[in-house]
Amino acid sequence: MEMFYWSPGSIEAFLALSIVPVEKGSRGVFEWRVRSRGRRAIIKGKMDSAVYCLKGHYVGLLNPVHRARSTTEFRTMMASADGTPPLPPFCTKCGAPNLNACPQCQAPIEKRYPGVVPAYCGGCGKPFPWTEAALSAAKDFTDDLDLSAEEKSTLKGTFDDLTSDTARTPLAANRFRKIVNKIGPVAGGVLQKIIETVATEAAKKAMGL
Repeated sequence: MEMFYWSPGSIEAFLALSIVPVEKGSRGVFEWRVRSRGRRAIIKGKMDSAVYCLKGHYVGLLNPVHRARSTTEFRTMMASADGTPPLPPFCTKCGAPNLNACPQCQAPIEKRYPGVVPAYCGGCGKPFPWTEAALSAAKDFTDDLDLSAEEKSTLKGTFDDLTSDTARTPLAANRFRKIVNKIGPVAGGVLQKIIETVATEAAKKAMGL
């Protein structure tokens, strides 16, 4: 079955027989190869990007792609298109500003699976604001724990490996779990909740979450 794609503001009303993404460049720009009535055309547009607030709450998609399963449905979508309602500039959950691009390099935040919040930018590798906030909070909380200086250093050393999948992630998860069990369910639960917001799926699984 053929699938037809249309993104508000990216192409004009155009009866397409096939639209195929052929190239995706930097900063979310891509091209479509379009065939219509025996003629071909290249149409440029922007890929849909996810919008999060500075604290990591998912807001929605910017420039979402609509899909039609027939030429008739595609024609109807194009004829009735009036754009997509703009997303709010601030988060409705916490009031923090929303963003759809990395503050460091302006690369778009790529769409992820539901419930999965990206921790690092795919364009520059820098942590997103919510990742920085979580890591900072975890380190501050660790400083207040009744642990030795060596244990605090060991615990803090696990945080980066828990937010990115590396060969050290299983080791970090094991060390984190041991120290959390030592400090007790109350303090351990708070620290675990902080790290859980930015930990990778592999790290969560290794920690038993």
